[in-house]
Amino acid sequence: MFQAILTGATVYISTRIDYLVILMIIFGLTRRSDKWLVYFGNLLGTTMLVSVSLILALILGFVLNEWVLGLLGLILVLIGFKQLFFGDNDDDHAIENRMKKKASVIINVDIVTIATCGPDNIGIYFPIFTHTQPNEIVIILLTFLVMLTVFWLAGY
Repeated sequence: MFQAILTGATVYISTRIDYLVILMIIFGLTRRSDKWLVYFGNLLGTTMLVSVSLILALILGFVLNEWVLGLLGLILVLIGFKQLFFGDNDDDHAIENRMKKKASVIINVDIVTIATCGPDNIGIYFPIFTHTQPNEIVIILLTFLVMLTVFWLAGY
């Protein structure tokens, strides 16, 4: 159980540390009374990313051989090289423009979350979920929820 909590916290921090800066920008662009809407938008976007990763892990975990699933860890290495050589594509102006749109704060934060974290997080969550027992996945997901709340508070 402790290992699952540690895994969840480590994975969340490593995939979302840059999103903390984005959260600060979002809070700077929204009204103070909308802080809970930012939380729910972040929760919705994160839930969508984790759900896609879980569905992929469930489907491909049954279809692919174990050795092929082991090779999926190379995705993490490729993502690391991509960010090392080409940088991250989180553009502050794009975030500002998205937050100025008239759509709901929840929808805007959801879109920003998916756009800035999507492929990277799915690429990291998917291999972890394929090699984790179902009872540990539940603990990891609960840890993600706690970490999401901690990051939301830190960003505020």
